[in-house]
Amino acid sequence: MINSEFRLLCESLGFYSSKYILDYLKRFAGNENIKDRPIDYWLKGKSNCVDPIPVDVERLFINLQSKQFEIVKRERDSLVQNKPISFKYVFKDPSKMWLLYPELEGLPVTFLNQIMIRLGISLDYFENNEGA
Repeated sequence: MINSEFRLLCESLGFYSSKYILDYLKRFAGNENIKDRPIDYWLKGKSNCVDPIPVDVERLFINLQSKQFEIVKRERDSLVQNKPISFKYVFKDPSKMWLLYPELEGLPVTFLNQIMIRLGISLDYFENNEGA
């Protein structure tokens, strides 16, 4: 995978910056020693060469993409069958999202946002409905 492909993959999953990627790799993928500089290179590349992305990191994000596709398919099937969907809100606070949707633990709220974009449904912020 070249740098531009990795960048598009990460953005399609809601990982819009090296900070999101770094947080995820450190907290949920066991890569404690990783620094943000290599991630910046993976996302931006250099003009004169390709910055290699570790295979385990590539695989991790490809697996996240598969997970996202599975969720979208499941939710789309529910919509087609007029069944209630699981996801009803977008979030500002990831910890609230993780409590309500444990399968998304560790992922940024923008991961869920990308699912919602693919589903094409209108939603409200969870925080607007907490007291309801």
